Amino acid sequence: MQANMQCRFAPNSSYFAYYTGKRLDIKESSVNLSNFAVVNLPSQPTDLLISPDSELIALLFKEKSLVMVFNHKGALVAKIEDPQNGIAGILWAPDSLQLLFFS
Repeated sequence: MQANMQCRFAPNSSYFAYYTGKRLDIKESSVNLSNFAVVNLPSQPTDLLISPDSELIALLFKEKSLVMVFNHKGALVAKIEDPQNGIAGILWAPDSLQLLFFS
């Protein structure tokens, strides 16, 4: 069975991020496609969103009611859990200062 994959370009086009299975890859979008980061994840995400200012990457893990937020270099900057209500989706605010999650 092949793992699901999702890929998104940063709004400023400087990099793209994608996951395959339990791995997040962040690559420079230049000719050589060098890695900014490779991050091992706790499980496979169900969604990937890049903030409008291109600084942050949010990953949703629906089955774990978990959102993990990384900077574009792969460092974890936030972890949000809501096991009581669950997390069905995420959405960045246009100014990139807030991340809405809903159940």
